[in-house]
Amino acid sequence: MIAIRHSKRDVYDFCSEYYNSSTWKATYAGVVYPLPHQGDWVIPNEVRDVKVLSPDIRSVSGRCRKSRIPSVGENAHHHKCSHCLQMGYHRKTCQNPIPLHETQASNSSQLHSSGPCQNV
Repeated sequence: MIAIRHSKRDVYDFCSEYYNSSTWKATYAGVVYPLPHQGDWVIPNEVRDVKVLSPDIRSVSGRCRKSRIPSVGENAHHHKCSHCLQMGYHRKTCQNPIPLHETQASNSSQLHSSGPCQNV
């Protein structure tokens, strides 16, 4: 609607005539008779004998999709693990052991090698 107004055109030119109030008023201008009680209805035998079945619906196999299918021009979002920095999965599902930083590894080796009980 904003684009139509921006182009200085009438919004009602883009609306179907069935949604105009004049059409609604014309539809109900005549007399609308209420239905009689259901027990008073006259139903022909050929209509009464027809069996109405539910439509054939095939259930789709598999689980429902949780995410939408990306369009052709969209880039798919790829996960990157924050532990091992590999692509394709994230930290929660990472199977690789957590890498130690070199500063932590060198500090722990210095503590073990220069301890007070080293020559015991």
